[in-house]
Amino acid sequence: MNFAEKLKHCREDTNLTQLEVAEKLHVSRKTISSWENERSFPDANSLVQLSDIYHVSVDDLIRDDRLLEHYEEQGKRDKTTNRLFLYSYWCEIVLLILGYFELMKIGGFHVLLVTPLLIINSVFFFVTFSDWERFGGKQYLTFTLIGFIVAYIFHVIIALLGADRLSGESMDYVGGYILGKFILLTLVTIVLTIVIFFRPVNPAKK
Repeated sequence: MNFAEKLKHCREDTNLTQLEVAEKLHVSRKTISSWENERSFPDANSLVQLSDIYHVSVDDLIRDDRLLEHYEEQGKRDKTTNRLFLYSYWCEIVLLILGYFELMKIGGFHVLLVTPLLIINSVFFFVTFSDWERFGGKQYLTFTLIGFIVAYIFHVIIALLGADRLSGESMDYVGGYILGKFILLTLVTIVLTIVIFFRPVNPAKK
């Protein structure tokens, strides 16, 4: 009996419909159907929940070579994604520092690539970030939003400190300067929020 057949057999043994199992797992009925027809496989968390619902051990459920190969490949992909996530996080820290140099014009620092690099790396970071569960609680999400707002106000104040340089400049120059500053300080605020609230967490400390 392969994995899909086991799932269907266990479900029928417990007198549950696909819809009832789906509701317990907070997934769609089509997802359960897909698992029972070998079109896809449940993730590790769903697998543990299925074993509880069907009152069978996880070991009994996964005694299927194809499924074991799937989880092995999934594990490799997760490791690769996690490695890329860590690289992206450290790049965010470096780019944040460069962003502050650009925002405050420290030592006359100016690199046109800072803004696009901030955008590209931040997008890549969110693509590889997977620990969205930490924002499930209202408290952490609230802290994150408050942190973002406070940081944004702080960065606006920093940007305004250089506004005296605009005296005597043309309207076109002033408009471009303000737009550039607005984009940069928004990106720097996002990256600072990422560095503080999206930092990697050791699984053992969760």
